[in-house]
Amino acid sequence: MTDVKADGISETVSEKKKRGRPKIVPDWETDLVKNMHDGDTVRSDQNNYYLLEAMNALDFDPEFAWLLPAHAEIKAGRATIRKTIMYELGRLQDAEVIRAVASRVCELKQKSKDAVAMIRRFRLGRGAKPDFIDLYMHIVNALDDYLIGHPSTPPEMQARALRELADSIEEHELQKEGQPS
Repeated sequence: MTDVKADGISETVSEKKKRGRPKIVPDWETDLVKNMHDGDTVRSDQNNYYLLEAMNALDFDPEFAWLLPAHAEIKAGRATIRKTIMYELGRLQDAEVIRAVASRVCELKQKSKDAVAMIRRFRLGRGAKPDFIDLYMHIVNALDDYLIGHPSTPPEMQARALRELADSIEEHELQKEGQPS
């Protein structure tokens, strides 16, 4: 767009979109974090902000020691904070939600990459992609858990229960297809 001024000098004015992620954390908060942790980039300042959010929510509770060990453990070099996971937890920005999700993360003890992906899917409201092997293993694990409490369950009963489950799923699909959307 060209703008002509009264003195005859023209100036090109363009409105370019800013590149990168939009800022979510206000500048004053990242400045505060920057004073405490000297990050090299805006992203590292934001990550440190989210780390503090998660640390504040978890408050070194022993339930979350896998993510945020006790001060003494960290100081002695026996444990470290799982920062990558904590950054993602801090992005949830609600202490109760952070604690609930952190509890599940501690229970699963996944690799950082997997835990971050799970938290991000939760935060963005996206489910994991369906996977045959994963579903199969969940069913096997559920059956194994049942058999621990009921070790005398005959194999025929196990197979019959699985067949009934398969039939039930197929019936449900047929009913769904028959109903108008």
